[in-house]
Amino acid sequence: MLRIERILVPIDFSPVSRVSTLYAIDVARIFNAELILLHVISTSSFSGRLLFPQGMSSKEARILTEEESQQCKTVLDEFLAQLPLKGIRYSVHVEKGIPFLRILNAIRQTDPSVLVMGTHGATGFEHMIIGGTAERVIRKAGCPVLTLKPEGFETFFRKILDGARLFESKAKEEKRAPNAYTFPPRKVLYPTDFSEISEQALDYAVFIAQKANAQLIVLHATSSQEEPSGRSDQGSESTSANVQDVSAKMDDVLEEIKALFSQLKVVPRVVPLRPASAILSTAIKESVDIIVMGTHGWSSLGLLLSTSTTDRVIRDAPCPVLTIRPNWKLEEVETRFRKVFKKLSPFELQKISSENQAVFGPDVFSDPESIKKTDLFMKYYSKEGMATAFEEYGIFDTLRKKGFDDFLITFDLEDPFKHGMRVYFGGQEDPSHLLIDLVLRRGTLQSQSGQTETNGPHVQFNCPVMVIEWLCLQNPLAQFSPTRPPLPGQVYPGLGIGYEMMEFLVLMGERLQVCALTNTPQFFHTAKWYHEKFSFYNPVREGRLIALIRDTGDFNLTDVTWAIYHGCLIDAVTGESVAWQGGTQLYPLSEELRRYFSSARYREIVRDTVANSRFRIDWQLFRKRMQSHAGHPSA
Repeated sequence: MLRIERILVPIDFSPVSRVSTLYAIDVARIFNAELILLHVISTSSFSGRLLFPQGMSSKEARILTEEESQQCKTVLDEFLAQLPLKGIRYSVHVEKGIPFLRILNAIRQTDPSVLVMGTHGATGFEHMIIGGTAERVIRKAGCPVLTLKPEGFETFFRKILDGARLFESKAKEEKRAPNAYTFPPRKVLYPTDFSEISEQALDYAVFIAQKANAQLIVLHATSSQEEPSGRSDQGSESTSANVQDVSAKMDDVLEEIKALFSQLKVVPRVVPLRPASAILSTAIKESVDIIVMGTHGWSSLGLLLSTSTTDRVIRDAPCPVLTIRPNWKLEEVETRFRKVFKKLSPFELQKISSENQAVFGPDVFSDPESIKKTDLFMKYYSKEGMATAFEEYGIFDTLRKKGFDDFLITFDLEDPFKHGMRVYFGGQEDPSHLLIDLVLRRGTLQSQSGQTETNGPHVQFNCPVMVIEWLCLQNPLAQFSPTRPPLPGQVYPGLGIGYEMMEFLVLMGERLQVCALTNTPQFFHTAKWYHEKFSFYNPVREGRLIALIRDTGDFNLTDVTWAIYHGCLIDAVTGESVAWQGGTQLYPLSEELRRYFSSARYREIVRDTVANSRFRIDWQLFRKRMQSHAGHPSA
């Protein structure tokens, strides 16, 4: 499911920096991950920025002087000599600039699986004034962030609890020694408000607990201040309903975990405190080794619309805290594209150049039928309008940064039911200049009584959908390599704009007023990629995909998708070979379809399928078949 491949560790040679580096080394050793150590020489202090705002040019500020390089090398060598780095793959990078900006830039450049850093560094009083590097990085990092405190750090919250004698004296005597952070952990705490954000953090909590054979504590906080006053029978009924709702949602989470890993030791906890207090008190009382939580959530209680709870937990937790943001890149793309979507008008998307004039009717804005259909992709977009969309959404700008320009858009509208669009670069319409190849058609999603074909919930609907028949995003200027081998079906390496095109298609579906986007993935890797937003209409196939992702998560995606392509996937229950089956994946745009996927029956079938499906790869057969096809990677 998840893999830890690269760990980024900012270091400033402070005591907490040593603590975080030692912890990162333990993680790297367990997962055989690469360690990337980053030291940033700060360009100016807080006082310097206030007193001398003009400073020096940004270019000059990032250049290391010979004296700085020598001083840094001396301290760095001493720091590294004290670390148990034998057997660890690691690299060291030294940069100059504003620390949190250089760390964020390093995240973009290295794409780490996790960032490990201390919450109190070498900046001292500056941390108290401006919030410090750690806080800024946590808020904006595009990867999971694991934070640790310095040696001997005693939280204010812990002192209050001990002073109030909330725990047994024996528990106080058994307080862990300073810096007794252990990995792998024995207990993992996962706080949840049952929101989509916290559900994403669940993947990491389960992953860590399963790999460490640790106990997983699932915690939900119910604020006592928000409970009904009970002044009437109606208030009593409301309280009972809330309790039942929490119980049902907790059961749902536990069933999901059990379906994925039936042997995992899971302990549910519902605590009548506000979220931060519930998390911290549980972490101390249960001697938790790591807390795994989302950076947003608790929206059902209205208590963490900001990051206040996360901040407090990170500040006062007695153990490392792993914070998970939603897919930051997809989230950023969605936000940016949504603003552009609201701004673009039908006229801009349907405009025709003077050399390819369409015949406009009197009601062009309200009735797209007034435009000559043979000129419009999906009966809506002109070539000029599509170019405008690519420009406004920033897709062309992203491609220019990759070295492409002089874009040419072509349509294939011969088939009235299926339209094609291609984007070339260099002004040349040939395969070696093809960047984007897209084929779409309008279709109808029909469900029948009993759902005999999908094994899904009993629902009936008949609604229009936009079918993605084909989508290819390729970089003809790039080359495959041992570190970037081809995937099945690839002629060239990918273009790196997958999230942008996914959101582009989602907004196109909204523009065309369809109830869903659909696709039929030809390969495992495409199904896994679409799975970030799409779900199989058939809940059995959805469950089998989740189980397959779970059972192959420890292996390289390229190896897994080629193994499945070559028929090396085995049903671990029956021992029989399993052929890849695509089926229809959907991204719902209508409330009716959203209710279908969130229905209790659909989720129940998915969970049961996950729980009863086990897969493995016959790696010996894979090596044999892969070697025989080595000369035909795209076959």
